[in-house]
Amino acid sequence: MRGITDRLSVMLMPQYMSMDMVLRELDGRPPTQPGEHVHGSAGHHTGTLGDTLLSATYSYPLKPNQQVMFTLGLSIPTGKTDLAFRRQNRVDGSLVHFDMQTGSGTWDLQPAMSWISSVGAGQYGVQLSGISRAGQLNDQGYRLGAQWQGSVWTTQALTPWLGFTARLTETVRHRITGNIPSVNDPQGPMDYPQNQGGQYRDLGVGFTVRLPANNQLSVEWEQPLQDSPNGIQLARQGQWSLAWQTGF
Repeated sequence: MRGITDRLSVMLMPQYMSMDMVLRELDGRPPTQPGEHVHGSAGHHTGTLGDTLLSATYSYPLKPNQQVMFTLGLSIPTGKTDLAFRRQNRVDGSLVHFDMQTGSGTWDLQPAMSWISSVGAGQYGVQLSGISRAGQLNDQGYRLGAQWQGSVWTTQALTPWLGFTARLTETVRHRITGNIPSVNDPQGPMDYPQNQGGQYRDLGVGFTVRLPANNQLSVEWEQPLQDSPNGIQLARQGQWSLAWQTGF
């Protein structure tokens, strides 16, 4: 990220993604049949470059302690949508599941608007953001669903070097349009477009630590509060996030 003026900054963010997947067998499932595809304990793994985000943010002061920020991002489809299993049901080249691909395969707009207020030793904010899938279906015959998200958050300074953070997030993700090619037999609920997306609510709490030389370390635990998924999906679990930032 680089500041062009006091109010305008631009950001270029390439990504590398590494994902693992293991399915949990249902209790009382029928015995495995000869030739049947089974994930097993090893599961699946994918890892390669993801999509690249290019964005610009404009900050406009409202009062001495308030500002509003407008962001417009463009996601460039540098990730993969054609990652395949080595062999499945004695057929080579069958595509891996939707969420194991590392890209959308489409040019996506990512607008956002934030309001930030500083009060004493703390900050408060509200953000609305979205992902709009521009264009037609990707090369594999599907398009990921649009996503919209709203969040409220606060940061409170506990000491000159330690801060507490909390945020509440509401996310709506639409179903997938289209499908993977018919030659790829669905292997489970995750391979059906109608089992993608939903409405989710999450609570995140964490800490930020200011380090020497303009560095900052952040850690957060995000706990799902409510799941309203489309179709058949496993319940989500909480997750840790760790971020390091530096400025120059």
